[in-house]
Amino acid sequence: MRSILPIIEGLEGAATPAERADWLLRCPISILFREHMTIRPLLQRTGLQAGIEYLEAMQAYASATRTPDGASFPTVLDAVRGAAEKLRAAV
Repeated sequence: MRSILPIIEGLEGAATPAERADWLLRCPISILFREHMTIRPLLQRTGLQAGIEYLEAMQAYASATRTPDGASFPTVLDAVRGAAEKLRAAV
C-alpha cells in the first residue's frame, strides 16, 4: 500500500505540464513544504524544471525569516513571483 496524500495524487495524475503547473500554483504552501521530497521526483520524472524551481522558491519562502513587523522580505517575494512567472511561461 502506498503512503501518498490524496492531494499529491492530483499532481501524480496530471497529464500535461499545464495541469502540473496549475496544481503547483494552487497547492497549499504547507503541503509544498512538507511533501517536497514526494513532489520533487514527480516533477523530475515529467521534466518540468520550472516546476522544480517554483517548488524550491516556495520552500525558501516557507523557511525564510521575516521582518520585525512580520512581513516577508522583498527578495523572497520576488523569487516566488519570478518562479511563478517562469512556471506559467513554461506551460
